[in-house]
Amino acid sequence: MKRESIVKERQEFYAFLDRTLGSISKLEVLNLYIPQYELELKSRLDHWLDCVVGCRVKTLSLEIGGRDAPRYSLPQSVLDDGLITFRGRCSFKLTKATVYLKADVKNDKCVFFTLLLCRLDWKTNDLYLMVSCLSIKDLIVPEKVRMKSRPPLHGIKHLIISLRASFIKHTPVTFVEALLWLAPRPESISICNDIIPIYKELKFMYEKPLKDVKKCGCWKTPAIICWRHALEKVLLENQEGDEDDTRLANFFTKGRIDEKMVSFVKNVKHKTKKTMK
Repeated sequence: MKRESIVKERQEFYAFLDRTLGSISKLEVLNLYIPQYELELKSRLDHWLDCVVGCRVKTLSLEIGGRDAPRYSLPQSVLDDGLITFRGRCSFKLTKATVYLKADVKNDKCVFFTLLLCRLDWKTNDLYLMVSCLSIKDLIVPEKVRMKSRPPLHGIKHLIISLRASFIKHTPVTFVEALLWLAPRPESISICNDIIPIYKELKFMYEKPLKDVKKCGCWKTPAIICWRHALEKVLLENQEGDEDDTRLANFFTKGRIDEKMVSFVKNVKHKTKKTMK
């Protein structure tokens, strides 16, 4: 009887939320806690969030509980550009650290993942960032987002991308260019697979900045000099048998805005062969 009473109260509360959130037109603050989330509740929760976002709620706190509760993904209508803005005061204040982010492989478009990358404000110049995702597309930020945002990973010196092995040997220039928008002045970009020992690593060397030159002019803030203004040499380390990197070499050698040639060097590491004794 006790469990039946709890279930009845829960259903009455859900019905109350259906009526209330469906009828209001303005909402300042909503703190919503779902102690036992189940898949049967997803459509209902989607509806509540649609109503809340439609009311232009200023502060929304959503907490979903349950030890073995299934993962909940926000509805696409909530993630549409312009409906949600991230607080400007939210930032990572790290002096030296390694940060690991993993995209939700169940979400093909990874909309929230790319928006998150663009809203992070990194406050350090000595940071290793490792990002794990299923597809190259997961890290290509949409153009409309790039137009409104500054490079979010401008403080990242070492960017490590963990991809499915099949994508590593066929790395398109557009993908590398997208990474250089996220982190416009890295010292290294490593593309690897955390299970199979396959990798591709790009190391970047730059000219020393001229005296009193604090930014390149590509963005009003922050005061940085991106790779297109200062890149001097690129060293690519590849495994034997990887694809022809001619297009990648052409991209970097002719990538500077002042048309100054960039040195591109490829170092092929031979695969070790196992021998039977």
